[in-house]
Formats: sequence, C-alpha cells, structure tokens
Amino acid sequence: MADLIFDDQDVVSRSTADAPPAHYTVEIQLFSLLTTNNIERYDSGDFEAGGYKWKLALYPSGNKSKGIKDHLSLYLVMAEGSSVHPGWEVHLCFSDCLCLIKTRTPT
Repeated sequence: MADLIFDDQDVVSRSTADAPPAHYTVEIQLFSLLTTNNIERYDSGDFEAGGYKWKLALYPSGNKSKGIKDHLSLYLVMAEGSSVHPGWEVHLCFSDCLCLIKTRTPT
C-alpha cells in the first residue's frame, strides 16, 4: 500500500492513546414500540470511555431536526458532566453494529 504524501506536512496530525477499547451494548426488546409510541429520541445510559462520559442517542424514525426521516439515526454524544477545555478537541474511533433479531412465537 502506498504512503500518502502531502506537500504541507501540517495537514496530517497523528496521536496515540493508551486507553483500551471500550465496549457498550444497548438492547431494545421491542423496537417497534419506539415508533408506535412516537418516541422521537431515545438516549442510552451514560458510559465511560477514554476518560469521558458518553451516551448513544437513537432516533428510531430519523433525526427530523436534520431533515432525516424514515431512517434510523444513531449518534455518539458526550454526556452532561463531561467537559472539554476550551480549544481542546476529542478524537475518537467509533464503530457500531446493529443486530436485528426477529423471533417467531411458536404456533
């Protein structure tokens, strides 16, 4: 694989962290109840990762304030109480996995 070469080396900044990966699972038993009860946003409980508190914000029918509808919207949000000093940035790698499991009731 070829290296990326930039004329201005200030374009790329690199940093590493000693924090181990964090894992957080949210399980929603009856997802359809969120939409049938007109729940626009569901917030998970707070969890800690990388020294900050986070939560997941789930919009089951899309984040309408951003013009998104008829799609699921999922955001990683810094929880209240976590703060970043003015001028600081938090860089992170975030991945999600959505597992849909449909079970059938025995007849």
